Formats: sequence, C-alpha cells, structure tokens
Amino acid sequence: MAFAKGGQAAREEVKNSLPHFNRVKYLSLKNGESIFLRLVDDSPDWIYIQQHGFVPTKGAPKDWKSESGKKWPESMNAVCRKAKNKGDLVFPEHGGQCFICDEMTGNDRSKDGRYRPSIKLWARAIVRDEIIGTQAMVDAGLIEDHEKNQRVGFQDHEIEVQDTDKDGKPVGDPKKQPEIIVLNMGMQNFFGALQASYDAYGTVLDRDYKITRRGEKLDTEYDIVPMDPIMTQDPESGRMVKFTLQADEAREPYEKLLDLEGVITEQASDRHYATFFDTTKEIPTRAKKDDGKAEPDESGTGTQEEAPEAPSEAELAAMRDRMMGKMAPAAESKA
Repeated sequence: MAFAKGGQAAREEVKNSLPHFNRVKYLSLKNGESIFLRLVDDSPDWIYIQQHGFVPTKGAPKDWKSESGKKWPESMNAVCRKAKNKGDLVFPEHGGQCFICDEMTGNDRSKDGRYRPSIKLWARAIVRDEIIGTQAMVDAGLIEDHEKNQRVGFQDHEIEVQDTDKDGKPVGDPKKQPEIIVLNMGMQNFFGALQASYDAYGTVLDRDYKITRRGEKLDTEYDIVPMDPIMTQDPESGRMVKFTLQADEAREPYEKLLDLEGVITEQASDRHYATFFDTTKEIPTRAKKDDGKAEPDESGTGTQEEAPEAPSEAELAAMRDRMMGKMAPAAESKA
C-alpha cells in the first residue's frame, strides 16, 4: 500500500480537502479522563487517509452473542475505498467503488444525506504509567526526600499477551509486553497540537504526553500537554541526554508489536465492510462472538493505575532502569 505520510503534509491536505477484529486498542477516553502516552511514530511518518466516521452499522446478526455483555456498535469508522494518494487509488483492488460513498444515505449532517469521508491521521503510541516516588527510592538514592509521593518519571504500561496458532489455540506461555494503542484522529482536534509540538521540538518522540478528553461524540476536544523529557546518561560521553525513540534501535521493538498499515488496510477490507455496512453481503463468520477472542468494537484504554507503593528489590532495579530511559527488548507477539 502507498499510504500518504507526514503531519505537516496532512495539515495542508486537510486545508485543501472538501467537506476488525484484530486485538487492536484505539485511544478511547471518556469526558474528563486522561492518559499518558509516548508516541512511536514521528510526524513525518503519520499516515493520513480519507476516512468515514460515525457511519451507522447494518446491525448485528441474529445469532451473534457478546460474552462481555457489550452491544453491537451502532456506528463504526471505515477507511474510504476511494481514498487516493497522489492521484492513485490506495486500494485499487476495490475498483474505485465504496459502498458507504455510493450507496449509503441518511446522514443528517450533510445536505444530501451522503456519508462523505474526511482526512484522518494514524499513529502508534505506548501507554505509560506514572512512577510515584517512594521511601524505598529515597533510601536507594534514586530520588530526593521531597520527591516522595510525587511523580518522578514514567514507565511502559505492560499487558499480558498469549501467542496463538492459526486455529487460535495458545502457543507457549503468556508473556508481558508494552501496551501499544492506535491513535486515529483528525488534525484539528488532536494531531494539530502534536504537530505544534513537533514544530517546537523537532520531534514528538523525545517526551511523554498527557492526553485529556473534553466533550462528547462530535463535540470533543483533546488537551495535549508535553511532559518534561526523561534525562539519561550517555554511556560514551557521560553527558546527560534526553531519552528518545528517534533512534531506530530504540523504536523498532515497539514498531514490531503493531502493524499500523495492516490495521488501516483492515478498515477498508471486504470483511470490515461486509460486517458493518454492506447490506448486499453476508456478515463473515469471524464476526460472531463465539470464541472469546474478538469483538466488533473499538474500545480503547482509559485512565492509569498508580505504580506500586512498595516495590521489591527486583522491581526497584527495573524501575531504576526505566527512570534512566532504558527498555528491555520487547518480545514480538501475534496477539
């Protein structure tokens, strides 16, 4: 796929434009909730594409059941199958036809009722936990006494994952890895603030960001506050430098945990359209919630839990590394 990339390029495209089932988590906050994130993709690598938002679904199949009690979504997003990059169709295999553009009506936000796409951006981010200063850190000389009970840094939020074979059966033991989520938002209410940070600092990969949602549904804005960089000692020069994911070797372990282009392609797939929108197609069997592994929604991650108040010696050593900007190589997972 030839996806268009670049935060500044997306900003210009927005100005000029007219009005799944993988275990993928999207940024999803309720009004007033906050989360700490560190981006994996820098501004020049943000993908932007024409996308349909809040499109009504055709409804759940009669035999679909949700073990978690969640309802079938009333609306979903979809990447437009007519999306182009430099004049060429991004998905030529669909022949320039898009069921949402061509067949769906009833949109009360447009004069003719059509569901037109708009430019949305995509990037990956690591969910981060605050590190709260403890007496154990004071005793170990990691922090000053006045920093106790204060935020002294950030660390990756880890989740447990389980590899599976092609039949969905577990392979090996569960393992922990950093939690990666997808950012899929517009330039005006979200990525514009991050682009401003990129313009100021030359990168968005050198610090954590606090994201807070304000509002509901279409009337939503996000407060995005850049945190102070984490400083670490360079082993060669001995100088204190910023911990950043700009270097390929620091960023690649995170990139391997989630195929962003694959996620975007899924939103334009026959399976996605047949499941939620195309009334001429049967809903694929995989859409039925019968194996406990997937549900047709895009719920994301909420607020953070506090760090442990009394870490063990092993936890303290690991925390010391994280405070100094070090990360153990992340294991690749199929989950």
